Amino acid sequence: WPMVRKGAHTVLESNTKGFVVTRVPTAALAEITTPIDGMMVYDTDVNCLKIYSDGAWKCFNKPACP
Repeated sequence: WPMVRKGAHTVLESNTKGFVVTRVPTAALAEITTPIDGMMVYDTDVNCLKIYSDGAWKCFNKPACP
């Protein structure tokens, strides 16, 4: 079945489990010394999924396609 997922290097799939990204407080974001655009963490202080983009961590709160 991984051959069906073209363009992906890693596939996680489950009907009974969830996926949890790294959880950190806001202050710990500064400890990520070389963030890359698209990197994701869950900020436990502000309760949001943050994505690194254009040099800053931003809460992902409006799903949209580029």
